[in-house]
Amino acid sequence: MVAQLILPLVLFFLTLINAPVYSFISKKDNDTTSTEPKVTIGLGAGLNYGGFGVQGGFQPIPYIRAIAGYGTNLIDMNYNLGLQFRLRPNKRFCPTISYMYGYNAAIFNKEFTEQSKSFDGSTLGAGIEFWNQKKSKALFFQVFLPIRSIAYENSSLTSDATLFYNTLNSNPILLSIGVHFGIR
Repeated sequence: MVAQLILPLVLFFLTLINAPVYSFISKKDNDTTSTEPKVTIGLGAGLNYGGFGVQGGFQPIPYIRAIAGYGTNLIDMNYNLGLQFRLRPNKRFCPTISYMYGYNAAIFNKEFTEQSKSFDGSTLGAGIEFWNQKKSKALFFQVFLPIRSIAYENSSLTSDATLFYNTLNSNPILLSIGVHFGIR
């Protein structure tokens, strides 16, 4: 199921950005002719988007961005709040390190969906931003390591493997992809 969603999601995001992928990589990486946007808004899939949702960011200084995400994992509506440390601000290719608190685990009951549950906790991440030359659009790719909450670890839902599907026990490292737009 997840593998079937990956290709359509990637194609959807590439269509949204309205530029071929090679335009993010082919031009000089050190081109700083455009100023960095202070505010970003994006659509994506991953923990930082609350599952499938939106993420906004405010950058008071070039190296730090405050982020907030809101979306759904098809069980609940979820949020994430955090900080993103940008290692190469004002560059088109910018590595990031993130810390967030909010949605980071979900357990889905195949037979009784009302028993499905989402959990909050801390999450560490690292990623990369690929900005276009005008710094108006970007692809964000991130990898996350969720730190499970005590409520998640003690949940009776985690013990019954026959009824429940727990995505995070089998995948402790999670991926995220999103398309962001810069607002000046």
